[in-house]
Amino acid sequence: MDLVVDANVLFSALVRDSGTRKILVSGKIRALAPEYLLSELAEHKSEMLSKSALSRDEFDDLVRALLAVVTVIEADSFSMHLKTARRISPDVDDAPYLALCLARRISLWSNDVALGRQKMVRVHTTADLVAKLGL
Repeated sequence: MDLVVDANVLFSALVRDSGTRKILVSGKIRALAPEYLLSELAEHKSEMLSKSALSRDEFDDLVRALLAVVTVIEADSFSMHLKTARRISPDVDDAPYLALCLARRISLWSNDVALGRQKMVRVHTTADLVAKLGL
């Protein structure tokens, strides 16, 4: 199953060992994300590090391990869908994730309730995926 993974899902996997992390490394999904994810990771790194119980080196190793299972997609491959994504997105920062979903015709993995209210892209929560994948 191919899914676009939003930044908050990855942030959750970085902060604690949880169902989110298990799904990402299970091999049961193919996780994709817009390259915008990388700037969001850099912007929020200190905050995530302080929320985790990891040393800086452990955290950096975990970031590398999780990014190894996420395929990062360049913006030019889905930019034609950004206008629509901005229109349907409750938050402009989420538009790249929705645009990638629209371009690839796949669902989004997000726990953001507001994102789930738009009707153009199907949104799976972590709880949905844990149940669906039997994890």
